This record gives sequence, structure tokens and C-alpha cells, in this order.
Amino acid sequence: MNNITVINAGIPGNATADVIARLDRITAERPDLVCLMLGTNDILNSSKGVSLAAYRNNLLKIIERLRDAAGAVVLITIPPCIDTYLVERHGKEFFREHSPTDKIAQANALLREIAPIHMLPLVELNAALSADKDRYLRHLSNCGEADGVHLTPEGYEVMAALVFDCIRSYGLPFAKTVCLGDSITYGVFVEGAGTDTGECYPGRLRSLLTAE
Repeated sequence: MNNITVINAGIPGNATADVIARLDRITAERPDLVCLMLGTNDILNSSKGVSLAAYRNNLLKIIERLRDAAGAVVLITIPPCIDTYLVERHGKEFFREHSPTDKIAQANALLREIAPIHMLPLVELNAALSADKDRYLRHLSNCGEADGVHLTPEGYEVMAALVFDCIRSYGLPFAKTVCLGDSITYGVFVEGAGTDTGECYPGRLRSLLTAE
């Protein structure tokens, strides 16, 4: 199919509160499908961090508004991280009660609770990437940077394939698909960042959908 529109609506640094503030622009598109992955900044970023309860409340607000405007909504679990890098970057005090990985696990447990209640498909990205974090996450050995959060091109390939499989499995509409999220959706550090082309997951997803 050639009449496929995929909108890369990822903005680096966005947390759930930021997305709530710009939801009108998303809902105005009247998308057939919204693929939502949010939480990395809410959970791991010391300048954006909120409680798990606040994250849940914001997420439910987003879901409610998207369901009124979109044909379908898909949730995506928060990817894994490399703990040592996150603690170095955001400080031991921020993670004094729970490690970065533990905080991600708590947030993903919440997503697994919310998805069936609201009858939303859930893409288990965390589990897929956790199988080989050295390959799928950026770190000193593969990019020269102590990143530990953002994905490699291989990681984005896995992400796009999982979302594509979810769309096919559930028979979801996808003529106009919005990929909504933060820097991971945006595709920082890879070819085509911020677009629907190249190595970012919206770009790879568009290629898969167009070939369908």
C-alpha cells in the first residue's frame, strides 16, 4: 500500500505532562492509529521525574483523549536501560529507593494493568530488548557514549517489527498512524530522526506498512 501516512510525533525530553499539553495537535490529525510509548522521562529523568501515581493519572488522561479521536491506540512498554549510566547521569539520590531497572519494571507493570482494562493492545518492547541490551541499547562500546537509554539502529528495527506484528495480529487500522512519544520515538542518534524515514522506528514501521 502506498497511501500510508506515518507521523513521527516523538519529541526529545517529553514526559506525560508535556504530551498532555500538545495533545490537541495530535487529536486534530484524526489518526487511524496511535502508537504510544511514554514513561522514560517520567521514570528515569531527574528533571522530569514524577511519582508512579502521577504517571498513571497522566497516562490515563492521554489514553482517554486519544480514544475519542483515534481509530485505535496501542501501548508500548518502556525499554530497558543500563543502570550504571543512569545513576551517573541523574544521581544516586534520585534512585535512592529503587534502581532505574526497578522503576522501569514498576511502570511497565502499571502498563500491563491498564492495557486490558481499557482493551488496548500492549507491545512488549522491554522484554524483547532486554534479551540483548548490549546490541539494542547505546553504550560506550558500540557508540563511544555512556547513554544506556536510547536505541541502536538494531533496537529500532526490533521496535518497528513488534509494532507491525501487533497491528497485523489485531487487525488494526493504520492508513494514518501517529507514533507518539519522546526521544526514543523521535529516533535520536539514528538516520531519519524526527521523520518517517530511515532507521528510526516510525521510518522502519512505514516501510513495513507500505509493503503490507
